[in-house]
Amino acid sequence: MNKFKKQIAYLLVFLTLFLSLFPLSSCGNAKPSSSLSMKYLTETDYFSGSVEEKMQDSLTVGVNEKGYVVMDFRLSNLKKVKKTKKGGKFLTAEFYITCSASDKEQFDLKIEDFPTNKYTFSQEEKTYRADIQMHDGVEDELSYRFVISVSKPIAAEVNVRAGVSFWYNSDESSEGVGSECSSMETGKIIIDGTTSAESKLDYTLSSDGSYYTVTGVGGELKDTVDIPEEYNGVPVKAISDNAFIGVNSVKEFILHEGLEKIGANAFNGCTGVENFVIPSSVTEIGNNAFSECSSAMIWCLAEAKPSAWSESFKDESTPIIWKSGDFFTKDSGKTTYTFTFVDGKFTYDTLNIPGTYLGGLVTAVKGNGIHGAVSSLKKLTIPKPVASIGEYAFHNLSELTEIKFNAAECDSFNSEKPSFSGAGVNTDGITVIFGDTVKNVPISLFYVHSNRTEDGLTAPNIKSIAIGNSVEKIGDYAFEGCTSLTTVSVAGGVIGSGVFKDC
Repeated sequence: MNKFKKQIAYLLVFLTLFLSLFPLSSCGNAKPSSSLSMKYLTETDYFSGSVEEKMQDSLTVGVNEKGYVVMDFRLSNLKKVKKTKKGGKFLTAEFYITCSASDKEQFDLKIEDFPTNKYTFSQEEKTYRADIQMHDGVEDELSYRFVISVSKPIAAEVNVRAGVSFWYNSDESSEGVGSECSSMETGKIIIDGTTSAESKLDYTLSSDGSYYTVTGVGGELKDTVDIPEEYNGVPVKAISDNAFIGVNSVKEFILHEGLEKIGANAFNGCTGVENFVIPSSVTEIGNNAFSECSSAMIWCLAEAKPSAWSESFKDESTPIIWKSGDFFTKDSGKTTYTFTFVDGKFTYDTLNIPGTYLGGLVTAVKGNGIHGAVSSLKKLTIPKPVASIGEYAFHNLSELTEIKFNAAECDSFNSEKPSFSGAGVNTDGITVIFGDTVKNVPISLFYVHSNRTEDGLTAPNIKSIAIGNSVEKIGDYAFEGCTSLTTVSVAGGVIGSGVFKDC
């Protein structure tokens, strides 16, 4: 019996020595773990200073607004893992954050707050990856916060997927460390270009229950108000008399096909609106529906005034463009539109290009290659959603005196086929005003390449430029060759190479 006890004792000693040389590992005590919470913020709340109180479980943002995704990772069980490895290897946490939608080209991601500058971004996959190394002396638990913004409105859900995996790294190799112990969550942010009409507008159901009428304002309105195609699954076919009379805080009302009636004084006194686009389905408009809209242009899909429209539905001085479909082309497979300016079809001296058209964004201005046009156009406004302006798009607008440039996404222009060549040459000069939506003045915006000046093209006659404090960078050669430039107001930002060369 004593011999048996001695054998048991020797066996226990052997097992103790063996385990000290080859420790057991498990997800509970030898592998790192993580947890993740994901919340959302509006742009206003992100900059409010009380982020923790205002984070939301889901988010819908309106046209041209940003949504902020806040991801809080908690890493645990780190010290024990480090003790199991030798030979100069170190533990690395690899974070990934991916956003996906039905059309990957229609939204942007931007880092707002990362705990490390060691990250990569895949434009094709819309994915950020960041590595953080767990050095000696690391705490057993660590917390990290990542914040990214999602912008450019689309009519879809943007799905957000995030997670973390762990690795032991050395110069020679990488070894996985139980990524099955990390956690992952998914979430979504809805960027739909509307103002959540259900909570902002009042509706009345028709007596037969077949359609709704928008009767007025149900709460505070944002800059853009989308009159929806449906409410509670029933078509919205009418806007009542006086529905928005005197509402001057709104800059844009979006009307969809399917709307049939606009009541008297419906938009009377909406002085902040620059454009109304009236669908072809509208058969009736009441008296003074668009009166005293002093800044507005009215774009009508109808070729001429329908008989049921009041003779006094607008002021005489309000510009109206019939058959407006000639100016807008829906982009193939998308909900966006391209605007085309053709001299002769537009007879007014002021052009405010709409930012939306029948619910879709106007994201491009087509280049039309006109070389001999001399237009009467004097004032031009380019809206925020425009991301590209084509070759010779505004060539030889010789009477132009003002450009309001609000395009937030334009990157660069082709100086060999300049969009604004010859603009303003018959005037004392053009004043260019960059709106508060513009962060980057595009590269070569008004530059006409010397090769083309030899061919007879001339630089636009730019007299003065006002650049607000929203601009972060003025692109290279943006105003090169603008020899008439006398005044530049710059609130801030980085000035690129050759911006004012030969001015």
